[in-house]
Amino acid sequence: MKHILISISVTLIFLFSCTSNKDQERPNILIIQCDHLTQRVVGVYGNKDGLTPAIDGIASRGVCFANAYVGSLICLPSRAALWTGMMPHQTKVLSSGRHHYNPEINDSIVKMADEDIQALIDALNSTSEAENTIIVITTDHGDGMASHRMVTKQVSFYDELTNVPFIISGKGITPNIEIVRDVLVSASLDLMLTLCELAGIDIPGHKGGISVVPVLKGGSMNQSHPFVASEWYSE
Repeated sequence: MKHILISISVTLIFLFSCTSNKDQERPNILIIQCDHLTQRVVGVYGNKDGLTPAIDGIASRGVCFANAYVGSLICLPSRAALWTGMMPHQTKVLSSGRHHYNPEINDSIVKMADEDIQALIDALNSTSEAENTIIVITTDHGDGMASHRMVTKQVSFYDELTNVPFIISGKGITPNIEIVRDVLVSASLDLMLTLCELAGIDIPGHKGGISVVPVLKGGSMNQSHPFVASEWYSE
């Protein structure tokens, strides 16, 4: 069965395993980017069905943001925004083209995807790199989950579609047992800046995002987004 609700688009990045400034070792970064992962199915966000123990376990060792929003409702534009730290109107990736989608949504798919994530984490933990790795879990967009009479993603800007899981744990992250609710996050724009800062890399100029590292270190933000935006141009 194809993973639909949480079809895992996993990007495993061990870019920063070399030493920096003689003694300081830069962290590895493991990004688990899911497809159609709505907050409503994830335990740490309040779901009581026990569908996502792997994701919940990662969240328990890190920081989970409640108010994180994607830059696009569509797969490819949202993914391009995540990897570049720019909005779709800047990347010019405005649509996903023809996309065959099976609207079947059920608990077994969620569990299957979570099991895949656990297998990935188990593989990481079997190596010597686990303690030097930052783990990110997020998604390209959410899912209607029958809210507002919507099935699958469709085209709307309701929270079910735009407000997504955003979890960071691992090396250098101070675990927070409470979900962070007082920080507005643009997941598409803020992730790049956050990871650059955590890895000790100069943050590229002319980016609209804000690093959330202060919160990841147990502090508070000294700047914040007055608003965040999500764009849609074409399917």
